[in-house]
Amino acid sequence: MQSIEINNNIFVLKVQKSPFILRYFILLLSLTSIIAPLIGMFFRIKYGGGIHFSNILFLGFFSLLGLYLFRIFLWNSYGKEKIEIDQLQVKYTLDYSLFKSQRIALISKKVFSINKIGYEEDNLGTLVIGEGENTFESVVKIKIEQLEQLILDITTPE
Repeated sequence: MQSIEINNNIFVLKVQKSPFILRYFILLLSLTSIIAPLIGMFFRIKYGGGIHFSNILFLGFFSLLGLYLFRIFLWNSYGKEKIEIDQLQVKYTLDYSLFKSQRIALISKKVFSINKIGYEEDNLGTLVIGEGENTFESVVKIKIEQLEQLILDITTPE
């Protein structure tokens, strides 16, 4: 699977999908953490216990946990980073399919490099944009050969 898509001045770095069983275990855990407190509150009300502050507290906590796990599921299934390069700045957006991060604009010299990640035989790295204090590193781990080709495509004028 190709991890990098190039469209004019927009580069999309795609996350390699996690194993099927792991992704759907995270989805099941996410749904369970949201549904279980609702079922508990339903049975407490049904048997005359009423709604307690602890029920609302558990519902809120586990709903936030479920939402966080759902975002992890989406990132591992559909996650991608969009990097748009203009004349003056570099714009960066995370895309989770249903969720998107705010667009970050980096105004700096457009210096691109590779940060090697993991074991040497894995041959993986991340794209680093900028230099000095004004640097930004992508999250997606991609083969170093693909990153080197991407940097060549970005830096060579057409």
